[in-house]
Parts: sequence; C-alpha cells; structure tokens
Amino acid sequence: VADVLLRWTQKSIQLRERARLKQALLYSRLRRISLALGAQLAASGRLAAADDIFYLTADEVELLVSGSEMFPGHTRELVSLRRAAHSELGAHTPPDSMRLPAGAYLDASITPQTAMAGDNADALAGVGACGGRATARAAILLDVTQSHRLQAGDILVTRQTDPGWGPIFPLISGLVIERGGMLSHGAIIAREFGIPSVVGVKDATRRIQHGGSITVDGDRGLVHVLAGGAP
Repeated sequence: VADVLLRWTQKSIQLRERARLKQALLYSRLRRISLALGAQLAASGRLAAADDIFYLTADEVELLVSGSEMFPGHTRELVSLRRAAHSELGAHTPPDSMRLPAGAYLDASITPQTAMAGDNADALAGVGACGGRATARAAILLDVTQSHRLQAGDILVTRQTDPGWGPIFPLISGLVIERGGMLSHGAIIAREFGIPSVVGVKDATRRIQHGGSITVDGDRGLVHVLAGGAP
C-alpha cells in the first residue's frame, strides 16, 4: 500500500507542476494580447502606457474599447490611483498568521527550526528543502523583474517563487525563500536541479544584504550570514 501511495504522490506532483506550467503559458499569451490592446489605447491617448491596462477590470476595458465609459477622460486618473495603491500594498509585509479571538494555537516560537538555530547563533533557520551546501554571493530579488541583479552562481534570496522564476534556477547555486514548505514551487524545482535550498526563512530578504556572502546548508535547514547582513 505504501508503495502505491508513493507512486501516486510522485505522479501527482509531476501533474501538478505540469498544470502550473500550462497555466503560465496561457497567462503569457493573455499578457501579450493585453499589452497589444493597451498599446493601441495608449496610442489613442486613452491610456498613458500600454501596461496601464492591467489596472483595469475586464468590464472597464470593454467600455474603454467601445467608447462607452461613463466618465470619459477619467480612466487615466483611475489607473494612476490604482498604481499608487498597488505600490503601497506591495511594500506592506502581512503577518505570518491571522488569529481569531478564541481557540488554541500552536506556539510558533517553539519549532524544530528555532531550536536548531539556537545552537547556531550566526544562522537563520528554516526548512531544508534540498540537501547540500553552497557558499556564494547573495542576490536579493523581491520580484522576478529584478533578475538583472542576479549573477551566475549567486544564491537567490527571495520571498516566494512561481513558474515565472523557472529560467533563473539554472543560474543559481543556492536558494533561500521566506515562505513555503517542502511542497512549494521553489522547493520542488530546487530538488529537480539539485540546488541546496532552505525555505520558510522569516525576513530573509531584510536580514541578508544584497551582495553579501552567505552559506546555505540544505541538510540542516540553516543559512549562515558570512558578510553583509546580520541574523
């Protein structure tokens, strides 16, 4: 029974990643179509830039294209306000958990990761997602659009990953992610490439400096900050 469950689990993980890849390809095509439409709207003066279209709902785009918007000339101001709100929300760090007033909760301060870090004062603790050790320059990327800051052989330090990060993985020697677990996207891809990785490292992007030297210990779930940043 255990062997059957193992095979089904392995197959399910493969299918899950394949579905996410197909989803990403579909989104890429929709993005190109949207940008083409946005470019036409920008050329006509109804939008300031092609990517403004991503700050409108489907209904708003339909009204804008048909010339039936309720308040002509209001769209550019609306996009500007939504861009500002998006930027403000993007800079906000949500809490790790949201609790209701009643109920029993696990004390998050008492975890195997915390206990392990206690014996390693210079280390940040998380969950080892792929074994091995790597020492290299840390590249702090908050978004995949910052990939120009990455150099071949760097250790990628980020908040979370999705299929859009796929092309970056062959370039890195290690991976540190703030969120996620053993079955999160970054952890699975790291294992496929054999990249030493630690996930669930709280505030890693703030506690490690871009360009600093760090060591990723995927076997023990630890990240040692050697230079540039303090645990």
